[in-house]
Amino acid sequence: MKKSESKSLSGVFASLALGVSLFAFAAPGFAQDAATAPAASAPAAETPAASAPAPVHEKDVEGRITSLHNQLKITSDQEKAWSNVADAMRNNASIMRGLMTDRENGSIMTALQDLKSYQAITQAHADGLQKLIDAFTPLYNSMPEAQQKIADKVFSRHIEHSGRK
Repeated sequence: MKKSESKSLSGVFASLALGVSLFAFAAPGFAQDAATAPAASAPAAETPAASAPAPVHEKDVEGRITSLHNQLKITSDQEKAWSNVADAMRNNASIMRGLMTDRENGSIMTALQDLKSYQAITQAHADGLQKLIDAFTPLYNSMPEAQQKIADKVFSRHIEHSGRK
């Protein structure tokens, strides 16, 4: 596989893995806010690849944490539980950033190496989602009903924005 073909294909998976992994469960709406870089062009016989997201920077993660904190109207009594959610978001972002950097900086991969790399990204997504659920559950359960409704709405907006209604 040529390096440009690998990058084109990786753009599709990178968009899915990074957009969904980092922020589908961490901060609704990130996919719409992320800056994108054009993917390498694919040969005419292949399906055009989606644009790969630009590398996620620390300021993006912190901005999404702050935005979600404000949208959810986190109270001072909830700060300790919120801190666990924010830490999970930061950790998940760091892991995904590392995996994406490894893919981008790696040499030309064989088909098997490429599949294993995508598997690692997918596994990190699943693991990160579980960590976020574990961190978010006590916070959500501590919220009064009105605040839970806000959280439900904030997270449902992500589903609407991503095209799945």
